[in-house]
Amino acid sequence: MLLFAVACLFLLSIVTLLPSPTHPPTASATTSYNNTRNNNDNTNTNTNTNVQQNPEITIQAPAYLSLQSSSPIPAHVSLNFSEPMRFKLSLLSPNGKHAAKFWNGSQWVYPGGSWNYMPILDHKFQGFFFIRPQESYSGWKDLEGSGTADITVTVRKLNSTSSTKTSVPVTLIGPPAENRTSGFRISGGVYRNGKPLEEGFIRLITPPSTIIHNGSDLLNGTISFCFTSSSAMHSTGSRIHPHSSSPVIGGNEESSGYYELWAPGGEYVLEVYSNHQQTSPVYSANITLDSNLTVDFQKPPPPPPPVKGNDHIMIVEVHYNTYGGGADEYLALFNPLNSSHRLINWILTDGEHIHFLDNVTLLPSEKVYIARNPERFLSLTSMTTGFTFPLSLSDTKDSLSIIDPVGTIVDAVSWGGEEIEGFNGSLAGYSAGRVLRRNRVEGWDQNRSYDWQYQESNTRVLPQYQDSNSMEDWESSRKFMVGQSELPFNTYSVPGNITAFLSPDSSFAVIAGELENATSSIKLNMYELTNHQLFDCLIRALNRSVSVSLFLEGSPVGGISDTELYFSYQLSNAGADVRFLHNNGSVKDRYNYDHAKYCVIDHNMLIIDSENWKSTGIPVDPTAGNRGWGVVIRDTGVAEFFETLFDEDSSLIFSDVVSFGTEPYVKPNNYSPNPSIFSGAYVPQFPPLRVNGNCSVTTVIAPDHTLRDDAILGMISGARRSVYIEQLQCSMSWGDGLPNFYLDAAMEAAERGCEVRILLDSTFVNVLDGYSDNYDTVEYINSIARDRGLTNLQAKLMVMKGLSKLHNKGVIVDGEYTLVSSINWGKGAVLLNREAGVIIRNRDIAEYFTNVFLYDWNLKERPWEGGADEDDDEQRIPRAQYVFSAISILGGITVAGFLRKRSQ
Repeated sequence: MLLFAVACLFLLSIVTLLPSPTHPPTASATTSYNNTRNNNDNTNTNTNTNVQQNPEITIQAPAYLSLQSSSPIPAHVSLNFSEPMRFKLSLLSPNGKHAAKFWNGSQWVYPGGSWNYMPILDHKFQGFFFIRPQESYSGWKDLEGSGTADITVTVRKLNSTSSTKTSVPVTLIGPPAENRTSGFRISGGVYRNGKPLEEGFIRLITPPSTIIHNGSDLLNGTISFCFTSSSAMHSTGSRIHPHSSSPVIGGNEESSGYYELWAPGGEYVLEVYSNHQQTSPVYSANITLDSNLTVDFQKPPPPPPPVKGNDHIMIVEVHYNTYGGGADEYLALFNPLNSSHRLINWILTDGEHIHFLDNVTLLPSEKVYIARNPERFLSLTSMTTGFTFPLSLSDTKDSLSIIDPVGTIVDAVSWGGEEIEGFNGSLAGYSAGRVLRRNRVEGWDQNRSYDWQYQESNTRVLPQYQDSNSMEDWESSRKFMVGQSELPFNTYSVPGNITAFLSPDSSFAVIAGELENATSSIKLNMYELTNHQLFDCLIRALNRSVSVSLFLEGSPVGGISDTELYFSYQLSNAGADVRFLHNNGSVKDRYNYDHAKYCVIDHNMLIIDSENWKSTGIPVDPTAGNRGWGVVIRDTGVAEFFETLFDEDSSLIFSDVVSFGTEPYVKPNNYSPNPSIFSGAYVPQFPPLRVNGNCSVTTVIAPDHTLRDDAILGMISGARRSVYIEQLQCSMSWGDGLPNFYLDAAMEAAERGCEVRILLDSTFVNVLDGYSDNYDTVEYINSIARDRGLTNLQAKLMVMKGLSKLHNKGVIVDGEYTLVSSINWGKGAVLLNREAGVIIRNRDIAEYFTNVFLYDWNLKERPWEGGADEDDDEQRIPRAQYVFSAISILGGITVAGFLRKRSQ
């Protein structure tokens, strides 16, 4: 009975931690949207007001429709139910017959057919769907003689035969007919800053003296049309997502942001709004509609001309100052041309010796490495090369040049004060292990999604490098160390299933639960691992024959603990593969610290957060510990990216990776584990949130992506309304003449009018970088706000109230984008460490972490009394729920292990 009771408690704890569905309050449809006509279980309710009558289904669709257009018709649909629903979109004649196909996410289908062909949508959904008029359908003939039709949304519960309908009327427009409105087509492209505007709506506003009627509804002189870019339809399973490609809107696949709408002739003000800026138009123009009209707003610029110098073979990488004085030199050549080149009779020289490159062939856009010692090159970079050179490069002052068969210097680079022909100036000498890398040209990075958008037909635009034959081509804020990765910068469309969680509120319950459910593999990259209960989860996974691999920082600040060495010993003995990033004396490690915190489970799930797996980072008892953010992402693409990162970083090919059992990573002497569970005065506030809506996930790793202007910097620089920052450490500058690029981007957002709040840890004082502590940074930010009159810019230190520290490294932008990461805002984290994070585009996720941020921001500076603030009582989650859940999970785990042991 006792075992049964504990098991029941375990199951009950899972239920108590699941987020309860939330429903937004009933909203009024804006005047830019069409009125709704609702039909619930065949009961009609008509209205001429702008207030939506059914808050569960809202349709935003064109006011006018031409049957002559072959373009798909977009409708923006918002659903709010208590459970997933089957869904279809229809164009119905006045007789209720179907007149259009429906795009179900993978194909065009007949909307009157089987419900099995209709997609399943989450209970809360917002997005575009599409229909296309079809002459073969019976409703088409009815429409030919009619002046009106209905665009209808029908939803049905998964195990039900009853349906709920909502419709909006549309006026048919086209060739003159007895009861049909005549009109004209407006088409064009919508761009902003040279890029397609993804989603928004267009308003045609008539002069005050003109009143337009749409069927029986008075539109108050405004016609509206929702649009999405021609690249915005994408099917994944039974879901439709933005930002990819499939059926074309406007009939022109090459026109991103293309729209097509119909309206009666007349004078109009045409306004374009972004979905992210609905209070004021992005563009506005006066137009006269007396024939078909094309309007383009800020057409994209033409392709940039070829970068000067990208018409020849180039030196793009040099490693000359080897660590420990070994024969580890190498260089890389790059071919930016559209044709292959074999370097017959070409010469590589350092000014004193020459080497012929006769056996080297470069394909288009190919980088080829040439190493002095291929075996050492492999251990430094994990790459292989069949090309060698005998040159011994000086660590202090030298050069490299490549010369073609007629004696022309094709490319050159020098360092340490060496002056040579073909290169202006000389680069400063680099420390051992650092690599010279030529700068890529902005906007032409081969890993960027928009690199190829301006290509003509099948002509590929190749990546390009900066080439002014001077040291500016090579100087960079980042210090490239030998062996550092060059992983692609990817964004993944994730069809939902993301769980957001917090430390200390729910992190242990979420992470332990995922580890206990692992069936095939666990790959854990962690800066510090000292949590006894999570260690037990890993041991149990090994006992279930789950493959467990760990990659740990070998020299954390303060040294590696006996607890971690003991865990490593026990895990290794149980069959885990435990490795460390280590400076072994013969080669400098690739990164200052492996500070990332992520775990890949079963090749299809990622856990990533800001916290180390310590008793304070992932506390068993949620009444004590750090404030940190984390997410669980169930997506194969995202998981594969981080698994590739793990496998590359932890490869034993690298000289700075060693396995447990190698000194100093051995079993500690006279160590006894202390699995105590600590408790404190914090009152948990936020259970985890599971989101099944549409998300995009951008993977961000340091130092590969941290200075990209389309990653974290781009997220902040693109802010239009708000930037909320919660950080352990943020220095005013990064030293060596470098500003804090992230902080500068945030303050520039404030200059643009965004609300910017920066919350920093109040326990951090001069432990990283040595330039300033958080108090200095807060004073600096607030002084700038005062001097410039920026009332929208604020910074403060967090009041802990039972928390150990603010250990988070998170950002929320515009209530839509959320950064969850291990990346502090100091120079070391951004430029020198291995760090990991994700940028999630999803409003529910952003709302969850925004609520956390605002709670942390509003904590009052008064002595902690162990209870709730008076004005927050109704919003708090009872502390007992979390304590009960954590204890129940541990009890359930113990029972499961006991029963499994008895069955063996």
